Amino acid sequence: MYTRRKRITILASISMMIILGASCASSPSEKIEESKNELAEATEDLVKAREDYLVDMKAYKIEIGKKISKNEESLKAFRELRANYELKIDELEMKNLAMKTKLDENKVEGKAQWNSFKAEFNQDMDELQTALKDLKVNDSQD
Repeated sequence: MYTRRKRITILASISMMIILGASCASSPSEKIEESKNELAEATEDLVKAREDYLVDMKAYKIEIGKKISKNEESLKAFRELRANYELKIDELEMKNLAMKTKLDENKVEGKAQWNSFKAEFNQDMDELQTALKDLKVNDSQD
């Protein structure tokens, strides 16, 4: 059985004999012509690879550019929604503060006025609570 070193030596020797045999069979002018052809093919392959790379790069930039534009549109829409949402929150905060002030500054006298105040106040409170619930529902749907 051959050792690893012997196998490598035998393979190297066989490769050298093949290379020498091939080089002896060709004339110098044939070798030059073959080298020129190989160089031309390699140059063509390099040019083609560069063209493919440039085409791929351009297509990728266009594709990603479209995605970036779409993201920008979504972000703009979200900012508008947020602005509208914050306006609605501000409006509801003001109504809530007004309700608190109205309750604190209440100066009704007598049961009839009190019942009338409570009925009106309860209606306003129900409307405010409904608006808050609607705001929460709309937020969870977005």
